[in-house]
Amino acid sequence: MHEDRDLRPSDIQALSNRDNLAAFWGRLGYNVDARLAQTPQAMGITADTLQPQICHIERIADQENGTLQVYLVELQSLTQGNLQGIARAFRNRAGQFLLILASDYEELDFVLLERVLPGTAESGDRDAAGEHPAPRAHSQSAQSRHG
Repeated sequence: MHEDRDLRPSDIQALSNRDNLAAFWGRLGYNVDARLAQTPQAMGITADTLQPQICHIERIADQENGTLQVYLVELQSLTQGNLQGIARAFRNRAGQFLLILASDYEELDFVLLERVLPGTAESGDRDAAGEHPAPRAHSQSAQSRHG
């Protein structure tokens, strides 16, 4: 993606369901033709406490043939524990991931999982290359979307 795109408040206000989120990423130039609904098990999410929290998980967009993949995860509730569990499931996957976490679409959490080299972040789970996913989150509430 090589050009900036202007966003209008109405673009953000429309982020109220799966299809609108996918359409939003399509307008930003991402490939949304390969949407793929997943199960927690297929994504490597095995924690018994986390699986029932996930209502839906789907790759809704990608950029440059999977270099950056955008996943929507609909949860019973948005908690730090749920975020950390989902981030752990992505640690052994190649590529970069942007997660959009939603429960009722009143608040959306945008979480970029970045690979962090040892010594550049606090200790945590590490993959075979000595890196670990470090979630960087930004929440967008319905009040600021509708305001």
